[in-house]
Amino acid sequence: MSFQDNLRRAREKAGYESAKDFAQNVLGIKYTTYLAYEGQEGREPKYDRLCGIAAALHVTTDELLDYDGESVWRKKYEEVQRQLDAIRKILGDEN
Repeated sequence: MSFQDNLRRAREKAGYESAKDFAQNVLGIKYTTYLAYEGQEGREPKYDRLCGIAAALHVTTDELLDYDGESVWRKKYEEVQRQLDAIRKILGDEN
């Protein structure tokens, strides 16, 4: 899911129906700035603002960014294993 979708869902789940009120009254930023984060423009906030948004919505930055560290490391591990298997095959060591 995209950052924009995660942000909108987290805002609504936290009980903020109005994006404008959330932006101006909770985050203290311009509505147009926030709208660029939640809208089709695909903008993402800088780190400090991302942390503030996550805190206000009682979610983690990983949840907003849809980052799953475990799956990232699992993919890296599997890739290294494939590379090792290829090297072993070249060297004639099937163990």
